[in-house]
Amino acid sequence: MHTFVLRVWLEPKESRDGIPEWRGVIEHINSGKNQYLKELDEIGAFVWPFLESMNPGGPPPGKQRQI
Repeated sequence: MHTFVLRVWLEPKESRDGIPEWRGVIEHINSGKNQYLKELDEIGAFVWPFLESMNPGGPPPGKQRQI
């Protein structure tokens, strides 16, 4: 089993449009490793190696292996 803590916030953008951007940090509790996020899409890239170690060669969560 793996445990992760995800913190996400909106950071004000210092530009003309002033549209805030999502930022975050994800931590793998078991190892203490963490990664700061500039894009929420980075969450899967951080989590997948830990999950893959539980099912080597298996498909990513939510994806089925093509036959």
